[in-house]
Amino acid sequence: MIKRAGHLARSPLQTEVRILCECLEVVADALPTHAPVQFMAYGLTALGVVATRSVVERRQQIGMLRAIGFKRRLVQAGFLLESSLITVIGTALGVALGLPLAAQLIAHFARTSPGLEVVIPWLQIVGIVALAYLASLLTTYLPAWQASRIYPAEALRYE
Repeated sequence: MIKRAGHLARSPLQTEVRILCECLEVVADALPTHAPVQFMAYGLTALGVVATRSVVERRQQIGMLRAIGFKRRLVQAGFLLESSLITVIGTALGVALGLPLAAQLIAHFARTSPGLEVVIPWLQIVGIVALAYLASLLTTYLPAWQASRIYPAEALRYE
């Protein structure tokens, strides 16, 4: 802090940080408490759309796989495995990037508000990741099921 004429004045950087913190508080207050659930629902919807588009775009390849002897269950398992891989990579990146970011934010605010400390709720994180994984499997089950029901002759007939 800079002393001026009997009172403490803030530096321009401190003023900007204070304004940024106030803006973050306004944004946090404006978001409903169920916003993380909405963001997860958006992600799951996007995953479902990608899975559906994947089935439509790969119709001929699926027909070829079925024609060379792949069982319905194996085709369905392939799409569910692809979805699982996308979900695992996405949640792992989210946790791996989110935890250090949260720790840095807490450390920044702890400078001005002593007593703040980083507490990582591992049980909640594991629960959210498991819920996201199960929800992604449910979201992609229907497109995977549709892919497994493609008849080889129909899929190979049209290009």
